[in-house]
Formats: sequence, C-alpha cells, structure tokens
Amino acid sequence: MGVLRDILTYRKTVLICMITTLGAATSGYDLSYFSSLLVLPPFVRDYGDYNATTGAHILPSWLLSLITSIINLGEVLGAILSYPIGVKFGRRGGIIIACTTFLLGTLVQSVAPIVALLVVGRFLLGMGIALAAASVPLYIAECAPPTLRGTLVAAYQFAVGIGLILGTATVFGMKDSNAKSGYLIPMTIQAVLPIVLIIACLTMVPESPRWLAEKGRTDTARKALHRLANKGDTTVNEDLDAIVAGIEHQEKGHWRELLSGPEARKMMLGIGMAGWSQASGINFVVSYGGVILTSIGGIDPYVANFALYCTALPVILLAQYLLERVGRRKVLMFSMTCIGCINVLDGGFGLAKESAAVNNGAIALFFLFYIAFNLGLGTTIWVSFAEMSVGRNRSLLMSVSTAFVWFFSWIVSFTFPYLYNPDSANLGAKIGFIYGALMFMGSIWVFFLLPETAGRSLEEINTMFALKIPARKFASKS
Repeated sequence: MGVLRDILTYRKTVLICMITTLGAATSGYDLSYFSSLLVLPPFVRDYGDYNATTGAHILPSWLLSLITSIINLGEVLGAILSYPIGVKFGRRGGIIIACTTFLLGTLVQSVAPIVALLVVGRFLLGMGIALAAASVPLYIAECAPPTLRGTLVAAYQFAVGIGLILGTATVFGMKDSNAKSGYLIPMTIQAVLPIVLIIACLTMVPESPRWLAEKGRTDTARKALHRLANKGDTTVNEDLDAIVAGIEHQEKGHWRELLSGPEARKMMLGIGMAGWSQASGINFVVSYGGVILTSIGGIDPYVANFALYCTALPVILLAQYLLERVGRRKVLMFSMTCIGCINVLDGGFGLAKESAAVNNGAIALFFLFYIAFNLGLGTTIWVSFAEMSVGRNRSLLMSVSTAFVWFFSWIVSFTFPYLYNPDSANLGAKIGFIYGALMFMGSIWVFFLLPETAGRSLEEINTMFALKIPARKFASKS
C-alpha cells in the first residue's frame, strides 16, 4: 500500500506528470493506427501497386520498408535535437516543440495521397515522437519524488498503450469505408492530443524545477515546486536547497566526458537498454502487427490488434507497482527471459506445417509476447533512461539513449520485411529464433551490468556512479 499512499500524498505531482504523458499517447496512436492502415483497402489502393495476377492492389516490400522505417530516421534526428532543445528551452519547452512537430507531420502526410508527402510526414512525426520520448520521461524523473519516480516514468509506457488502443479503435471504425476518408480521418485525428497537451503546458504544467535551478532561476524554481505539490514554504525551500546544492557541486558538462569514466558508463548502459529493447522484436509486433495477423489468416487483424493492446494495460499497471516493490533488475530479467522463450517457441511454429492449430498457437504467442514485453522491458527502458541520465550531462545522456532506441528500431523495421516476407528471405516466424537468442543474452547483461536504482534520489544515483559502485552493489549501498 506504500505506492498508493505516496500517490495520494503527491497527488498534484502525479496529475501533472500524467498530463505530460499525453505526448506518449500521441506516439502510441501513431504506431497502432499506421500499422492497421497498412491493410486498409483504400490506403492500399491509393499507395500500392496493382497486381494483375491477383486483381488487387498490394503494398510492395520496398514501400512497406520505406514508410515504416523512415519514421525511425526522423526519430534519430529528433533524439539528437532533443539535447540542444532541452538545454535551451527546458523540459516543458521540449514537450511543446515535440507537439508542434507532431502537428506539422500530421498536416503534411494528410495533404494528398502522394508517397513523397507521406514519407516527409512520417519523418516529421518521427522527430516529434523522439522529442517527446526524450523530454517527457526526463521531466517526470526531475519532478517526481524518489519513491514514485519509477511508477510515474513507467506511466509513459502506459500512455503509449492508451494511444495504441485509440489508434486501433479509430481505424477499426473506418475499416468498412472504401473512400479516402477511411484513412484520412485516422490521420487527422492524430492532431487532437498534441493540441490538448500544448494548451495544458501553457496553462497548467510548470517547468522542471531542476532545469530552472540549473539556469540560476531559483525564484521561478521555488514557484514551480509549489505548483507541483501542496507543500509548506519550509519543505519547498528544503527541496530547493537540496537541488541547488547538487547543482553547485557539478562542473559544466561536455560531450567528451561521455567517452570515459562514470559518464561513459551511464551512456553505455543507456545504449545497451536501447539495443535490448529493440532486440526483443517489439518493433515487428507494433509496426507490422496488422500485416502479420492478416498473413496468418482466420482472424480479423483489427479486432486482434485492439485486443492485443487492451491486454497490455493491466500488465503495465502491474509493472509500475513491481518496479518499486521488487526493483528494476528482477522485473527486467524475468521479462527478458520470458520474451526469449516465447520468441524461440514462435520460431518453432515457423518450422511446423501450417494448420489451424499452428495458426492459433502463433496468435497466442503474439499475445504472450506483448504481455511479457510490457511486464518489464517495455516499461523499464524509460525508467532506466531517466535514471541513467543523471548529473551535469543529463540532457545529453538522454539524447544519446533515445537516439539509439530509434536507430536500433530503424534497423529492425527496415530489415524485417526482407527477412519475413515470401518475396525476400521468407523466414516467416522462424525469425523468432534470432530475437529469442538475443533476449537470453540481454538478461545476462542486465544481471552483470545494470544497477538497481529503485528508491534512490537522482543525486544519490549520480554519486554512486561517481564512486564507481559495481552494478550488483547499488541496492545494498548505504
């Protein structure tokens, strides 16, 4: 009950942090609606090629690869830009710029059914997703109390889950439409959440007190602390003094520091988590879910996607509780081991002769995979990024970590059609053997290298890195 008690105590902080996760919901919406759009008849007709043999339009592998992977290149650029934007405009400013980029991308891809405009729009949307991914978790980590930091940062993934459901439901409502509005309406609805978040940031959400203190704006930082929580002047002043004291002991950061010492360790942990998250194979589940379920047959891909994303929400809530109760490392290792086993089983189905039983088994594994991912790896990655990004290079570390998420995501997204599809390598479900082996390796990596940071303040975590405390001794260090 400790987590629930803390939520009630810091309810104002929780509310403000949850509002900022609308940026994550926008990202989730984009992921799911576009995955479902890839099998929507009017979209395939307007953007695909006519196949004279089958008498139907199809999206060729090169086009699938381009329009699903170009967003990842935009995400890489957005993650890189998040560093100077965060330094110059702050965490709240980064969120507002992310939403503005979302709106611009939505406008461009909705103008006309032209592949070039679709590609440019997807690229801009990728930039917005990355800017939100770098700004929102960092904002929450800097504003949340230590006892709730993991829970609230993990709410980013919960909001992604809400967005996934909204996106799928929107396309499902248009699936019987044979007009352009069938895909244009889901495209344009995407603008709603960014508009709401911009208004909220301008009227309700204060800037991060830590960022304000770093800029020497202590009076404004004090006001921000008052807005974040219903605390007395004495408590707010004590919190501000602790933040200022931590900043005063920091020298000015520089990117060269990331190449050696504690800063290099933080960076490599962030890059490692980025790599393992994508090595799970999650990108092919989200980006190609509709395509894969259609190829399996015997199930409505829209209904399956909707059920898949709904299944994840209670699992994410459980993960938010376990991250504080059990710790990051144990939850993460359990999740990665389960994902590894599921992927290997999925690969085994790829070797079996196709039948109704095999197809049903593949669909069941599809759901089990998503549950296992959101139980640990999907939620912990954002917590780890925020907690590894501590000290004077906080914004730069977060920028590097998120950039590598999208870089690895692009690699998976770009190569998947060529590995999976019959007109290329034709591995099909056997691709699960690759992802499964990587997950077992990742679980071992977590055991030896990833520190336990539950319950620690950001200043404590930074001090332990500076003292070069081994990963498995973080939890017991007093």
